[in-house]
Amino acid sequence: MQTTDFLADAANHCHRQLMAKRATSPLEAGGSVCVRREEGERYYRALYRVTRFNLLVGGTLVIIAIAFGLIAAFMAGTILPVPPISLYVVAGALLAAAILLLSRIAMFDRWIKRRAPETWDDALAVSESPVLRVSIEDPETFNQFKLLSDDCGFIALLPSARMVVIEGLRYRQFIRAEDLIDTYDQEAASVKSIGLEYLAGSPEQNRIEARITLSCSSQHGELQIGLAECFAPLEDETHERALTDSEDFA
Repeated sequence: MQTTDFLADAANHCHRQLMAKRATSPLEAGGSVCVRREEGERYYRALYRVTRFNLLVGGTLVIIAIAFGLIAAFMAGTILPVPPISLYVVAGALLAAAILLLSRIAMFDRWIKRRAPETWDDALAVSESPVLRVSIEDPETFNQFKLLSDDCGFIALLPSARMVVIEGLRYRQFIRAEDLIDTYDQEAASVKSIGLEYLAGSPEQNRIEARITLSCSSQHGELQIGLAECFAPLEDETHERALTDSEDFA
């Protein structure tokens, strides 16, 4: 399945508000914000086309290599007294080419880090804990097969500011605890993920709901703990909730 542009509405909404304010930084929005990376988007689309080409051509070469090998084996046992070495050589060359093309897909992470925007370095510097490599998915399709994740990058955790910064290749997201609607666990094919829902946009203006799924399979526990620390309610908020719950109970 092809990747989706699930954050387009939130990014366009925030872009209009930032333009109206003539803001020079996403943080000037005053609340949680999602902004598109135009250069990263173009690079991501090009990378998707390259990956699809490598997969199709590599898979085709594997099939052809197997066919050459079967033909060589058949001829060696029925037509020729000795195996046709030339056919085996061709089959081996095709298989080597296929492996080379398919291995390039595994280099996706390296390509992203090579083209990482300069702002990633800023996020890595301000993070209060080791940054985590995450995949950012559409919650509606995160459990479906895709050539590439919808977006990917790093997440910087800032518990003291009660905020997380997600530096994706396609989108930058600044999510504040006060704008968080909900967090929940998700799982597909034994891969644990975390869903986030938050309000994007300036608190003084209309805001729009944004939903994402974060996957960090190798460090899921660290991601879960980090998000809990960043989005932990303040003491007065906890006290207020306790009073509300007691009133509801009464």
